[in-house]
Amino acid sequence: MITLFKDEEIILILRKHWLPFTIESVPFIIISILPFMLFAFSQILPLNIKIIFDNYSNYYFFFSFVLIFIIWLIFIVFWTDYYLDMIIITNKRIMDIEQISLFSRDEAEIRFEKIQDVKIEINGVLPSLFKFGDIYIQSAAEMEDFILKDIPDPYKVKDIIATQKEKIFDESKKLAELVNGNV
Repeated sequence: MITLFKDEEIILILRKHWLPFTIESVPFIIISILPFMLFAFSQILPLNIKIIFDNYSNYYFFFSFVLIFIIWLIFIVFWTDYYLDMIIITNKRIMDIEQISLFSRDEAEIRFEKIQDVKIEINGVLPSLFKFGDIYIQSAAEMEDFILKDIPDPYKVKDIIATQKEKIFDESKKLAELVNGNV
């Protein structure tokens, strides 16, 4: 569950780009169609194999539907994992919520004060054509880079991060001037 701080506002909620999910879904679709294709091709098989297939067609259909049911259950888990992965950018921090499995979730956040560098990486023809890529955020802390994978329009997201970082920097600069002026 996401808890916002006082005076924190959500600026942007992102999900990963749809294309990698679609490409990874193709095997599910192919395996689901395969039993129907085998049934269609069974009509043109040699007579001795066709007789065996006709005698056991009830078993074939039963196991085909069991296979399709299992494949679609796996696909639903896969889709849930994709759908529940999100990045939330607020005016104070970036939150990366990653669904690892049905009952496991990883949440990471980085405050704008800790950000030192933001790097975009777009590798390949499809990411270049469909404008998605990875954003690497280097922090002042000793933790590894904060990596946002398969982000749609990463240049826009980088601009939003830079704008928010600049606002935080300006606010802290004004606060420091106010404190130094009053002391």
